[in-house]
Amino acid sequence: MKVLDFLKSFIFPTKMFRFRNMSVLISLLIFVLSTYLLSLPFGKALADSVMAQKETYNFRALTEIVDNLDDENRAVLEEIRNLECEADEKGQLACASQPEEKDYEVVYVKNGVTKHVHIFFDFYDPDKDEKPRINVEKDFSIENDAYKYVENEEHYFLVFTRKILHFQAHQLEMGNKDKNMEITHGEEKLAHFRIGLDYANFFPDFSLKLANPYDLGGYVAEEVLGGLAVYYRSVYYRWMLLRQTILVTLLFPLLMVLMFWLFFRKTGRLTRFEEYFNISAISSIIPLLLVFAVAWFLPVVIYYYIFAFSLFYLFCLFKINNMRTEE
Repeated sequence: MKVLDFLKSFIFPTKMFRFRNMSVLISLLIFVLSTYLLSLPFGKALADSVMAQKETYNFRALTEIVDNLDDENRAVLEEIRNLECEADEKGQLACASQPEEKDYEVVYVKNGVTKHVHIFFDFYDPDKDEKPRINVEKDFSIENDAYKYVENEEHYFLVFTRKILHFQAHQLEMGNKDKNMEITHGEEKLAHFRIGLDYANFFPDFSLKLANPYDLGGYVAEEVLGGLAVYYRSVYYRWMLLRQTILVTLLFPLLMVLMFWLFFRKTGRLTRFEEYFNISAISSIIPLLLVFAVAWFLPVVIYYYIFAFSLFYLFCLFKINNMRTEE
C-alpha cells in the first residue's frame, strides 16, 4: 500500500503536497534527467530519418553523377578508383598510390544547372604538426575566385583527409541574405550544408576501391548518411544535445515557477519559491513518461512536452492551493 500511495503522489496533486519541502537539488536533477530521456527517442527519430536525405537536393548532386557521365568524368572517377584508397586498421585513409594535390572535378548539367563536384585528397599529418592544404572552414567561399557565384552553377566539395571525410554543399555564404546569396534553382532554394565525420568511428570499412568507379557519389552519400545515423544514436550526441538544451529546460520552468509564485504566494497553501519549484519538478514526471513512451512511435509529440507539462503543473497548483488545511 505504501508503494501504491507513493506512486499516487506523482499523479494526484493533493498528494504531491508532501514533496514541497524536498531538496531543490532533486528537482534540478529531475529536469536534467528529463532532457536526457527525451533526447533518446529524438536521436532515434533523427537516425531513422537520415537515409531519406539521400533524395534531398544536396545529396542528389552526388547520387546523380552516375547518370550524367561523359568521357572526362569517367576518366576522373577511374583515376580516383585506381588510387586504391581505403580505411586501414587504425581508422585512417590510406592509398596504394599517392593522390595528387589537385582538384579532381566532376562536372555535369542537370535541368539547366551546371554542377561542379570538387574532390580533394589532403593527407596532412596533424600528429606531425603538418598544416592542411585545404581549409574546410574558409576555402569554399564565394570570396575564392575558383568558387565565385555564377548564375545556374553549383559547387559541391568532398575532402578526404587521413582521418576525416568532409562533405560540403554550396559555398559558405549560400542562403545568406546579407550577402545577397538567397538563390533558387528551379523550385529548390539552395542551402549551405557541411559535415565532417571520421572513418574510425563512423565508417571503419570505408573504401574507394569500388567495383563500379562511376558510383563514387552514391557510395559516399550512403556512407556519410550512415555515419550520420550512427552519430545521432551515440551517447556523445545525446550529451551534446543535453548541453545545448539544458538552459531551455531549466530556464522555462524557472520563469513559469516565478510567475505562478508571484501570482499565488499570498493566497494559496504554497508560499515559498522552493515549494513551487519542487512541485513543478514532480508534476513534470507524468507528462515526461507519457511523451517519452509515445515519442518512440510518434516523435513529433516531443514538441508538445512543454505545453503538456505547463497545463498539468497549473492544474496541480490550482488543486494544491485550494486544498483544505486538514488535507
